[in-house]
Amino acid sequence: MKVFVVDRDHRRRADLSFRLSGRGIYAAPHDPGDPFTAPRGELALLACHDPAEGREEALAFLQRFGASSLLIFYSDEVILPHVVEGMQRGALSYFQWPDDVDRLIDLIAWTVTTAAAGTAGPAGAGLVPTLPAAGPANGCAPNGHHKGNGNGNGNGGAHPMGMFLTPDPVRLGLVTRKADAQARLGTLSRRELEVLRLVATGHSSSQIGEMLNISRRTVESHRSSILNKTQSQSTAQVLRWAIEGEVI
Repeated sequence: MKVFVVDRDHRRRADLSFRLSGRGIYAAPHDPGDPFTAPRGELALLACHDPAEGREEALAFLQRFGASSLLIFYSDEVILPHVVEGMQRGALSYFQWPDDVDRLIDLIAWTVTTAAAGTAGPAGAGLVPTLPAAGPANGCAPNGHHKGNGNGNGNGGAHPMGMFLTPDPVRLGLVTRKADAQARLGTLSRRELEVLRLVATGHSSSQIGEMLNISRRTVESHRSSILNKTQSQSTAQVLRWAIEGEVI
């Protein structure tokens, strides 16, 4: 598998590439201004900084070469609609820089190892590697709140479960994530799901309160309950469960 670090900041690009090399993974630093080319018969993983000049190009690359590419976003300014849009359009996950760099690297390392097992044949006697239930795929702000302005609306699109055409171990790992997400979301009430869907479209607690005719404090209570019930550390993480569980 070829790994590309796509970032216009050469220091951040070099830092992530260096950290990956410490895990035995060669990552080619890539400037967003350089055009992407499809790998020939080889799976490619793009770790792309967002917001960045290369965001749309990276998503377009994923859409064109879905059978041979994976995409992970990281950002020092997490904007919730970007999380929703990126994952709905096929990104594997979304992390906050630099807070989640270790989990970002863990997921890249896991993906590289799993893809190698998939191309080499069965992963074992009936055993299929799955994405960790916690840690690498959890990502984003660890303090229960996102950074960034959270404004704007995420664009719809094909759900990643239908877009990924990756080696079986990775694809089945995503199916396992979907089942886990649905189990977590199954604990939410109808009102909590309404709040979650409005959060996903970038609405503030005050706006949600006006739309549902409830107080801002009640909305905040629902948001806190959503985090607790789904055992999530951040709003962005809850949105990831919602996308994987096909709730939004």
